[in-house]
Amino acid sequence: KICDRPEPKTIGDRQFSFQNSIAPILLDRDVNFSHVNEEKINDSTFKDARSKVEIVMHPDWRPKYAMETPARVEIELVNGKEFSTERQYAIGSPQEPISLKQFKVLFSKFTKGILPEAKIGWTADAIMNLEALDVQDVRELNRVLVFETTH
Repeated sequence: KICDRPEPKTIGDRQFSFQNSIAPILLDRDVNFSHVNEEKINDSTFKDARSKVEIVMHPDWRPKYAMETPARVEIELVNGKEFSTERQYAIGSPQEPISLKQFKVLFSKFTKGILPEAKIGWTADAIMNLEALDVQDVRELNRVLVFETTH
C-alpha cells in the first residue's frame, strides 16, 4: 500500500501517490512536473479526480522483486462501461526497455524549463553515449547539468 496515498500532503506523498499520478491522466491526458505542485494538490478538480481512484492490493501477487508485480488497471465509466488492461513489467524496465527515441522524448519533456532549451538534445545524446565521450564532453555535460539549470 506504499503508493495508496489518496490525500497527498508532502512532496513524497505527491510523487508516490497512484491517485495523484492517475488524476492528471484523467483530466489532462498527461503527467508532468506541474502535477506535483501545491496548486494542483489543492485544486478541487484534482482532489475530485483523485477520489475516483481506488487502489486494490492483491496479496496473491507476491513477486520475487517489486518490479515483477503485475499491474492491472480497471476503469469503470459512469455509464457502466468497463475497460481493463494488465502489464507484467513496467515500460522502461529491463524486460520492456524504451527506445532511444522514447528516451529523448521523455528527457525533453522532463528537462524543459530546467535545462536551457538549446542544450536538451545535446545533453540527452551525451547521456546516452557516456562511454564514448571525451574529457571535454564530460566537462561540458557536467557544466550543463550543474550550472546551466534554470532552477
